[in-house]
Amino acid sequence: MFNLFKSRRNGLLGVDISSSSVKILELEAVGDSYKVSHFGMARFSGEAVVEKDIRDIESVARAVKEAHAQSGSHAHFAAVAVSGSSVITKIIQVDADLSDHEIETQIRAEADRHISYPIEEMNVDFEVLGVSESDPKLVDVLIAAARSENVQAHVEALVQGGLHPKVVSVEIYAIERAYSLIAKGLPEEGKGLTAVVMDIGDETSTICVLSSGRTIYIRDEAFGGLQLTRQIMKHYNMSEQEAEEAKRNNTLPEDYEESLLHPFQQDLLQQVNRSLQFFSTSEQHRSIDLILLGGGCAKIPGFIEQVADLTHIKTMLANPIEHLSIASGINKEALIAKGPQLLIACGLAMRGFDDVTH
Repeated sequence: MFNLFKSRRNGLLGVDISSSSVKILELEAVGDSYKVSHFGMARFSGEAVVEKDIRDIESVARAVKEAHAQSGSHAHFAAVAVSGSSVITKIIQVDADLSDHEIETQIRAEADRHISYPIEEMNVDFEVLGVSESDPKLVDVLIAAARSENVQAHVEALVQGGLHPKVVSVEIYAIERAYSLIAKGLPEEGKGLTAVVMDIGDETSTICVLSSGRTIYIRDEAFGGLQLTRQIMKHYNMSEQEAEEAKRNNTLPEDYEESLLHPFQQDLLQQVNRSLQFFSTSEQHRSIDLILLGGGCAKIPGFIEQVADLTHIKTMLANPIEHLSIASGINKEALIAKGPQLLIACGLAMRGFDDVTH
């Protein structure tokens, strides 16, 4: 089995490869918290990455190299994460008295029940999460299976970009780690809370429900900010790069908000509500105490308030950077503003500092 959860005690660069950019974050341990020591970000255009699947390794590698150079970091060991349709994550229950070897044997024997692809095409790993809430004689086990070609594409992009990949993780568990930083600002550090973290990406949004900081539900939905970019391209006859820059710099024509942004917000609201309904109809039967919104779309003016009004649930930005110290060479205000887009990079960068195994 490919070790998707291998732990490493030395610091690592957290490398987040999204559908349009590479973000690299490096942390230093400071007491029981962290300091952001380096950060870099580089964009790529076209369809180098489609639905979390790297199609053009060379373009992504160039962005990796550019982001690393921009960060100014001299570190080269890195953690990266896979996600999307080529990744399967599932939580199952097994007898509590089984050894790791026995669990692995059972998973392999029952692979066709849990994994829809041929086992020989997958990198598979598992991690025991703890005693099951439904039955103390069982333990919850996370199975993570990633298409080998997707894992290798991420590894190769880092290698060509001048980095040394040491950890290949799964995005959902990078988000869980980043949530532990956000939870420090919540009452009793989030103990007893059921929180939904929605990382609204370019093409895919990841929904992670945590109970007392532990993941209990995961789902990916096919919606994100790229839909708005494409509407801008079509409406104003712009290239993708022009549309992205105009959207980020707020230089679009006066009719943009009424014609495109507001309808997109309404669609996004419905997608968020739909995702919550999927969870409510799952087997968890839990009420949600808090919604945390990450990704670039979370910062659309008024969106946080709209989600709160629609769901009647307290809603906040998911910003893992907000309460961290930041090195003097980094623009603190700009980095904090990017915080909701750094859930995955931050969670990956945290991988080097403890023995928690996902």
